Amino acid sequence: MGLQQSGPIPGGWPLAWFAELPADAPPARLVVLVSALLLVGIAALITLIVHFRPRTGQWARQWARLRRRPWYLHDVGWLLAVLLCLQAAAVLALSGFRRLLSWEADHLPFVWITLHSLALHGACLPLVWVLLRRKGRSWIAAFCPTPLSGGHAIAQGIGLYLAALPPFVLITALYHAGLQAVGYTPMPQDVVQLFALLEYHWMRVYFVILAVIVAPIAEEILFRGILLPAAAKWCRAAGAIAITTILFALLHLHLPSLIPLAFLSLVLSLAYVYTGSIIVPIVMHMIFNAISLLTLTWLG
Repeated sequence: MGLQQSGPIPGGWPLAWFAELPADAPPARLVVLVSALLLVGIAALITLIVHFRPRTGQWARQWARLRRRPWYLHDVGWLLAVLLCLQAAAVLALSGFRRLLSWEADHLPFVWITLHSLALHGACLPLVWVLLRRKGRSWIAAFCPTPLSGGHAIAQGIGLYLAALPPFVLITALYHAGLQAVGYTPMPQDVVQLFALLEYHWMRVYFVILAVIVAPIAEEILFRGILLPAAAKWCRAAGAIAITTILFALLHLHLPSLIPLAFLSLVLSLAYVYTGSIIVPIVMHMIFNAISLLTLTWLG
């Protein structure tokens, strides 16, 4: 199960950056899914534009509420320091395992993804729990202090994801066309290529749980739940959102995804500010990753 280098991502297929397309046309069910999502997304976007009328001073009130969240830059610094130490430990563990155990080299990419995810996403929630215990705050008070119900938050997350999908696809297509125009061929992320090559069912189950459930929860709590309010205490709204957006995009270390992920991060940040509930961007992030994996699976 070697991690072979994939071919380039064709620019003519809007969602092709998620995976390498085969030479023949995409499966009919994938075309139907993408077309349906885009049509519903366009309708959701039009509805949002027509009916969304922010009340006078609403943004100022929402932003002030965000700044009152119990997160500061020293919290971000502590989390970053611990997570970097855990990442270093994961690198050392991988090196040690390679020497002590007679694993096949083909399995090492999956082993690294597992160690990396445990040291980042797996450690995130326990570390945040430690911070909450120190502050004497609950999860709801720290991340969902609004009267928005769970069902309402989930519905808003679905609707906002659909509304963001058409501009996301357009931005991705234009960005990849620009990269190709300057001679850079967009390639899928290594982790995406790895999923396409996994042979064992349990490996795919772990990957799906990580991508669709664990990673969205951990990343949204880190970036939207903690970093954004902490940055809001230090700079104005545009600066705080820009910091969160840039760092989120850079975290993935993938040039072809840089601008699309920056746009996604911007939308997730705005959704958190306006709704006041971390559930909304988590749901949007979950659907985004789930559709990505479904697209990849159907492409074979």
